[in-house]
Amino acid sequence: VTDPQQLVTELLPDLGAFSFRAGSFFQNNSSILPAFVRHVVFAALEGSPEVLVDLYCGVGLFAISAAKHFQRIFGVEVDAGAVSLARQNAAAHDAEGLHFLAADAAVGLRQIALALQPGQKIVVVVDPPRQGLKEEAREALLRLQPWRIVYVSCDCATQARDLKDFVAEGYVVKRATPFDLFPQTRHLEVVVELERE
Repeated sequence: VTDPQQLVTELLPDLGAFSFRAGSFFQNNSSILPAFVRHVVFAALEGSPEVLVDLYCGVGLFAISAAKHFQRIFGVEVDAGAVSLARQNAAAHDAEGLHFLAADAAVGLRQIALALQPGQKIVVVVDPPRQGLKEEAREALLRLQPWRIVYVSCDCATQARDLKDFVAEGYVVKRATPFDLFPQTRHLEVVVELERE
């Protein structure tokens, strides 16, 4: 596929089909992807939270894969085209209770905070671009006070920078799991699980 606007559909074992634009982001190692997604979803489920926030959700891969396990799911993605496809992917999977917002991460988190009930147990899956979380997004995420954060990153340096802020605010790193999505390169995708003390 050479046209970046062309719609591509990838069929993932145990996860179903997901559509995305060829020039947009989608995890690129389909042989590892099902195990990788299951790991992220199970990490998010630990402790039985009620609400999942999928930050930088793209076309909804994590949110849709986790849909049956949560009372409410919010996806935040700045790319409005990806949000439209996330809604279509959710409908194709018969996934209910998902709310996708086309917004910058910080703005989306502030909107979600207004929609939640006090005391709801929240987990946030964060899968930002290589540059990590912007300062405003980190601040908005900390104000949301999720009890658990599952931080997915392909850049260990920016992930470490962001984790330092979370640890300074009372979060503890529980587990870090690398996935070799980019074989024979120095790059890894790392899933870090944090909990608020």
